[in-house]
Amino acid sequence: AIGAVLTQLPLLFAGYGADITHVIILPLAYVVHGIVFTRLGSGGQSRRKTAVVDTGSAHLAAIVEFLTGIGQAVVGTTNLEAILQNTVLSAGKLVGADGCAILLMEEDDQERMVLTPKAIYGVYSPPMPMENVDKADTSDIRTTFEMSRIPVPQTALGECADSRQAVFIADAAGDERMQYNQDDDAMYVSSFMALPLVFEDKVYGVISLVRRSRGDFFSDADFTQMQQFSKYISITMSNLFSFFNQLQSGKVDHEVSIAADIQKHLLPRKLPQLPQIASAAYSAASRGVSGDYYDVLPLNRGKKLAVMMCDVAGKGIPAAMVMAIIRTILHLIAGAEQQTSRVLRWIN
Repeated sequence: AIGAVLTQLPLLFAGYGADITHVIILPLAYVVHGIVFTRLGSGGQSRRKTAVVDTGSAHLAAIVEFLTGIGQAVVGTTNLEAILQNTVLSAGKLVGADGCAILLMEEDDQERMVLTPKAIYGVYSPPMPMENVDKADTSDIRTTFEMSRIPVPQTALGECADSRQAVFIADAAGDERMQYNQDDDAMYVSSFMALPLVFEDKVYGVISLVRRSRGDFFSDADFTQMQQFSKYISITMSNLFSFFNQLQSGKVDHEVSIAADIQKHLLPRKLPQLPQIASAAYSAASRGVSGDYYDVLPLNRGKKLAVMMCDVAGKGIPAAMVMAIIRTILHLIAGAEQQTSRVLRWIN
């Protein structure tokens, strides 16, 4: 909790979009988290038995590795995949898992909430039916799983995301939710856990871990450590997604600025006038840019005017480029061609 507060307070003043945020504040905040975990770990070592101290040391080592990877990722890249891969690596090592996966919540083309695999560590055997898959081939299982979309609340993974509650199956034998992982093949799972990644009532996804050797089970201590670690992951992901959204917003603003500048130079600055016609134009773009285009051209040595108005589909730079193409064609052919219908056909 202390680390979370110390992470958020500086951001209220600097904002996610500022350079100081992702170069100094966020990495520094992760170091603060590390110090907090170190204090908690060192305080507990004097009161616990040797086995528990070893567990605490492993937990702290995983936290430090996670912090280091996240800090480097935030400063060096905006690749979410690399950050998530670092996360599953740290989590898998923390509890000695044979496989670990992170799945994020998304909306599919049918507007259903689904879980989409984003990062995998080791050999992860998913608790779901795998059709047309060689169940002796771990790479085939992984490829099929990476391409899957799991509707919420289906499977133990979907149940975890839907209920926002962790699913811990210490011994997977005989559990209906693990019915696809009972045979002696690469799908076999001896122990399973899935934990929701939730922060401030927003579900980001699920992190899941498996062990795959008979008689090898996650302990209650493993589950407790992952509960603590998943909370930290959730806080970090919340910060990162906010940071990425700010970056994307900045890119969009930059594109809008470029498109608006292109559009400004495409629209006529001064309208041609005829003695018998008074003409004027007004255009107010929504959010700095629009797909509206108009032009007025003198024909027959000023005896006629060609007036054109169109609405280009889309926004941003692509729409502005289409407008530029239309303007070029119009200026090339309108003076020589007298039939409006033919001019429109050529433009289309």
